[in-house]
Amino acid sequence: MERFNIEDFNQHSENGSRRWTTADSTVIEEHSYAAGYARMEVPKNSLFQQYSLFYKNGNGKEQGLLFVRGNFQKGTWHYYDESGRLEKTVDYDQPFGFTYEDLVKYCSSNNIDLHESHTFIDKRTAPQPEWDITYLYNGKNRVVTLDGKTGKKLKEVDQDIIR
Repeated sequence: MERFNIEDFNQHSENGSRRWTTADSTVIEEHSYAAGYARMEVPKNSLFQQYSLFYKNGNGKEQGLLFVRGNFQKGTWHYYDESGRLEKTVDYDQPFGFTYEDLVKYCSSNNIDLHESHTFIDKRTAPQPEWDITYLYNGKNRVVTLDGKTGKKLKEVDQDIIR
């Protein structure tokens, strides 16, 4: 886990935040908050951001991939103590037998555009692994719930859009 460059952040931030785009079009945001610092890196056209939290001393606290329009962590995340030692790793893809990659194929075959700004993906592990896909359909929000182990459609509901 890298260290957060506090001096560079303090020199270039305004009101506790800064944002810039790299030569390869990756958007990077950094923020200070009560317990330390946060950095989000989103490569061009990516649906995931590399999300990192840091302690006040600049040492890493946690790091992993976070879906940009939804509520889920992907893959293995790393968690550190304040001295920078790895405390634990958590594989957030478990216990999903129907993976994110399977979900992408499902969306493609059902004409659901994951890059559309009104499409959101969430996942839950309790009481059982499930995926929720929310997208615009005929002027409403359609929510499709898939079994996280098999990919079987469990539920499909249309909801009015709240404005």
